[in-house]
Amino acid sequence: AVIAPSGAAALERQTVRVGENAFELLCRAAPPPGGPKAPCGDATGLELWAGAKCLANFLAVRPGVVKGRRVVELGAGLGLPGLAAGKCGAASVLLTDADPR
Repeated sequence: AVIAPSGAAALERQTVRVGENAFELLCRAAPPPGGPKAPCGDATGLELWAGAKCLANFLAVRPGVVKGRRVVELGAGLGLPGLAAGKCGAASVLLTDADPR
């Protein structure tokens, strides 16, 4: 795990396979078993959501959905679907997310 500054979420490297590609992402580290969750405010963008994995795998199976097209991922967080779209031949990919802090 990567140690984060005080009050921030601890991060860990996670390798995620999508089709023939592997992506290395920095995700929020899981708390130790039985231990308290670290206070880190709203860290939803640090989670690898099941929906993101599902969409990325869908694109790996059906790359024609994005091949040659411009793709925008809103609220990208870790950006796995956008990264997968880029590997599937999207003409361009724009990942967006916002943190009001």
